[in-house]
Amino acid sequence: MTLAAEALSTGYGGVTVGRDIALEARPGEVLCLLGPNGCGKTTLFKTLLGLIPPKAGRVTLDGEDIARWPRRRLAQAVAYVPQAHAALFPFTVADMALMGRAARVGLFDRPGPADRAAATAALDSLGVGRLAPRVYTELSGGERQLALIARALAQEPKVLVMDEPTASLDLGNETRVLERVRGLKARGLAVVLSTHDPDHAFLVADRVALMAEGGIAALGTAEETLTPERLEALYGVPVATPYVPELGRRIVAPSLPTSGETP
Repeated sequence: MTLAAEALSTGYGGVTVGRDIALEARPGEVLCLLGPNGCGKTTLFKTLLGLIPPKAGRVTLDGEDIARWPRRRLAQAVAYVPQAHAALFPFTVADMALMGRAARVGLFDRPGPADRAAATAALDSLGVGRLAPRVYTELSGGERQLALIARALAQEPKVLVMDEPTASLDLGNETRVLERVRGLKARGLAVVLSTHDPDHAFLVADRVALMAEGGIAALGTAEETLTPERLEALYGVPVATPYVPELGRRIVAPSLPTSGETP
């Protein structure tokens, strides 16, 4: 299933945040959204999820305007993974994953064996089935993030929207989450991922959208899009993107003055 924004303008009330946005997330690929703080990424995500209506244009799933979709149908097609957070209640990881079945359980029904099996399968597919009896609030940041991804996968969605899934994680947990993200596209999911680290795009993205001042400044593969010139224009600092043979890819690095030089 393809999620697309067509001539989309976003905003709240009388305020327009994003204008003339066109992009699409295709089955079996990761679309990475990059941009500085305040460029409109969060507002765009809320619009793609149907949480706020477009100010112009439309959001579609396989060509159908989601504004016409019942909320239940939309929730069965698109799942959302927020940044890891500390829940208020001590749910187990198994219960957290089971919450993802809400879109597929009747209003007055309780989760059945098939729902529990789907939640367990989601945890197992991410390699965290062992965490099922653990209390979510007692997990590490990386474990919490994987539990949130499992909750989304338990919905059995076709599209996964992820808001900075590696925010505040240490290097080890960040790497583990990115490995799982890269594996999701093998399932045929369309993944939309936002991040503040351009290097993540070289690691997991099939295509990259650079967002600036509410619009899409560039869209293409990481190699095509993440040029030093574009990144410097986007973030306002000199950037280098050298190719590292040992890694088999480019990396993104700020061009800082060497010791003793005056900035």
